[in-house]
Amino acid sequence: MAAAGGHGREEILLLRLLAVVLVVGPSLAEGKYVVEERSLSILSPGSLEGKFAVAVSSFGRPGYAGSLLGSLQYPKQGASGCTAFDKFQISFKKFENDFRHAPIAVIESTGECDFAWRVYNAELAGAAGALIIDTKDQDLMKMADSRYATPPSSAKYVGNITIPSALVNKTLGDKLRAELTSGGQINVKLEWGEAQVDPLPYEIWTISQDKCGEHCDTQVQFMMNFRAVAQMLEKGGYTVFTPHYMVWFCPPRYLDSRECQSQCLNNGRYCSPDPEDDFDSGYEGKDVVTENLRQLCVHKILTEKKKPWVWWDYVSDFQVRCSMKEGKYTKDCGNMVATSLGMNETDITTCMGDPNADEENALLKAEQDVQANGGERGDIVITPTLVIKDKQYRGRLENGAVLKTMCAFYPEGNEPSVCLGDDIQTNECLDNNGGCWADASGLITACRDTFKGRVCECPYYQGIQFKGDGYQSCAPTGQLRCSIHNAGCWQETRGNLSFSACSSEKPEGCQCPSGFTGDGYRCEDIDECKSKTKCQCAECSCTDIWGGYDCQCSGDLVYLADHDACVRKTFVEPKGVIWFGVGVVGFVVVILVIGGIIIYKYRVRTYMDSRIRATLAQYMPLESNNQDIYRHLQEEEG
Repeated sequence: MAAAGGHGREEILLLRLLAVVLVVGPSLAEGKYVVEERSLSILSPGSLEGKFAVAVSSFGRPGYAGSLLGSLQYPKQGASGCTAFDKFQISFKKFENDFRHAPIAVIESTGECDFAWRVYNAELAGAAGALIIDTKDQDLMKMADSRYATPPSSAKYVGNITIPSALVNKTLGDKLRAELTSGGQINVKLEWGEAQVDPLPYEIWTISQDKCGEHCDTQVQFMMNFRAVAQMLEKGGYTVFTPHYMVWFCPPRYLDSRECQSQCLNNGRYCSPDPEDDFDSGYEGKDVVTENLRQLCVHKILTEKKKPWVWWDYVSDFQVRCSMKEGKYTKDCGNMVATSLGMNETDITTCMGDPNADEENALLKAEQDVQANGGERGDIVITPTLVIKDKQYRGRLENGAVLKTMCAFYPEGNEPSVCLGDDIQTNECLDNNGGCWADASGLITACRDTFKGRVCECPYYQGIQFKGDGYQSCAPTGQLRCSIHNAGCWQETRGNLSFSACSSEKPEGCQCPSGFTGDGYRCEDIDECKSKTKCQCAECSCTDIWGGYDCQCSGDLVYLADHDACVRKTFVEPKGVIWFGVGVVGFVVVILVIGGIIIYKYRVRTYMDSRIRATLAQYMPLESNNQDIYRHLQEEEG
């Protein structure tokens, strides 16, 4: 013990430096395929009301940070969507007298084609969104376009998909199908979140105690301030966060020393320096390792429950309620915080294992391995250390600075909305609309602010996709396009008459209605009388009116527009025609009945005569005189 005591200072220094000489072992970074789950709210009928998770697709260009209000429609034929719906004369349209809900196609996942092809066919048929029913009872998976798609040239149609789509599980899908096929109507709200991008991985190397001077104060302050931003990013699928803790080990020759006994768990395998540099009083290093392990288990358990962002609540609450400076840094306090967040103390204890056992702890061993096996990232030697996408952050550990660095990693136009705050960047769309297209009202614009600048991209607005170059022009498309400034087409009203060059039956373009001529953006009335295209018969008198003409006939004649001729009124009087038709039909029926009776009587009498003759022939004598009598009787009957 004396020898151990004589080497006390050396051992303490050695324990603090071991972070840079840890044994390096092979590690395997496993990729994570993230399934983005969003919300589907069923608004009606009441029997199906509720909020359900759906998996959004990796294709399509819907308006981000938005939602779609619609009515579900299930095709009577071709429900898989593998064949174009027009082959079955099927189109997805709004229900009559329902201008609020856009049509959302419900498609089966059966058939030999990929998800993107099904959604593309649904959009061509007029759908504003698509839900695909998973026919297998399994967890939700991400819908993606496939390089092995049918047809194989998927790139030609994937880029043209503009509607949102999502996968629903079999249980919910079966209920939707049953309701729709029985004639019911289902109104829903589909929320697809902000953007569909690969989440940004980042990690923080830290330590759970707060009694290490300025470094600990900076760390505690940052963790509490960054909490809201971190949770928002992870909930939105923008980040994948992993907490890490500095863990040392005790050299085998010092396992029985006082220092290793007070600073290490699992027989010297996992250690942390004494927070007060005093082995005789206060907290010990193994107290810190124990809490580090608890926080690792908290994150592990919450990740399994698909709520990893709650870890930030635990850490922030622990700093407030269980501060080492205030002497509250205890196991009981940590368990109390975890319990208040809905966690089970037994689960945490099981995860932590036995700290006194002479065996490895999987979580702490993994921390040691990744700490020194940094590769391009480099080894972690100090706390706190922030690592973003495998690169150590070298700036100030402050909210704004860290967020700016993280935002720079996202592709332009796909960054989270928090990156577009005025305190983070300048909104270039506020200056002359960023040089992008905007409608006359200025409410609809192709300018989309980004962290790195701005992009000019025709928008998706109120369920309507605009198409164009984004700089000079953007035009609404689809069945709902006429509701947005009449899609830029000509329209005019005079008195009780209204005409428009926009038709909901056509997905795009403008065409002057009947009675007008022009390019659809400007339409002029056609004077049918002057052009002599209508009302040209000898008895006709033509008068031009806006959008048409009025043709009058002389005398009691009536004008037939289809034949451009005047005919006698009696030939077209509706009641006269009806009664004439009734009379003809009645006459024909009477003739048929009388003829039928006559024919019937004739056939009956002929039949009876033949039977009588047959009977007499059997019983009358065959002599000639008798034959004469028989012949006489026949003549009398005749």
